[in-house]
Amino acid sequence: KGVPEDIRVSHKYGREVGVVNDAGIIYSKKPFILVIMTEGVNELEADRLIPELTKMIYSEYTKAP
Repeated sequence: KGVPEDIRVSHKYGREVGVVNDAGIIYSKKPFILVIMTEGVNELEADRLIPELTKMIYSEYTKAP
């Protein structure tokens, strides 16, 4: 979530009580690795925020110079 559907992504998602993490490779024209790790969070809030952060980072990183 947070990356356009036509962009391939390989990722590993993990969670425990108060912890939500996601690490992945985004195979855009300019591929990059993105890792988001949390601690002491509300898991439902993190599930909502991680895609939003991913979208913001993807948009900024893939901007044309």
